Amino acid sequence: MRNIFNLDGPFIAFLNKAADLVLLNFLYIICCIPVITIGASTTALYYVALRMAKNEEGYISKDFFHSFKENFRQATIIWLILLCLGVVFGGEFFIINRMEGTVAFVIECILFLGILLFAFEMLYAFPVLSRFENTVKNTMKNALFISISQIPKTLAMLVFSGIPIVLVLASLRWLPLVAALGFSVAGYTNACWMDKIFKKFEPEEPEEEKE
Repeated sequence: MRNIFNLDGPFIAFLNKAADLVLLNFLYIICCIPVITIGASTTALYYVALRMAKNEEGYISKDFFHSFKENFRQATIIWLILLCLGVVFGGEFFIINRMEGTVAFVIECILFLGILLFAFEMLYAFPVLSRFENTVKNTMKNALFISISQIPKTLAMLVFSGIPIVLVLASLRWLPLVAALGFSVAGYTNACWMDKIFKKFEPEEPEEEKE
């Protein structure tokens, strides 16, 4: 019984991780409220989550706001671009959904592919920004390339990322759980996969010369 409450034991480590995720979720939701800051907030969430995936997390709030401030400009530009694209796709889907015939079906298939690629970009753009230094254009291009190169994992992460939203839409009784852990748990789970994926695209560190 004493081993369970050992400060270096797995149970205490689990509680610490859970507490960090609750704090991260709270910071993310609060910083998303202005809407225009969603990009910077999502980048900061993944910055912390990727550090947690490597067991390198420090002070959650300090790391979160460090990334939020450092990546605010690029994250906001990317977010506004994606927001505009989302509005365009939504409008096109609404219009085409009212059409009938073979031509409409073909257009719907093309639109579905475009929406899928848009979802891929949404999933990877901010984690890539949090991990790599690059221009907005190259960040978005690399995010799309990486997402397509890892389609099975990308699809799995898309499904997992949508769980918090689906739970709330299904029943408001899930709202307290989502408000406490929903987005941070999804981000942390995705980060555990993304950390391994990103390592494939990072330059190899030169081996230390032997003395």
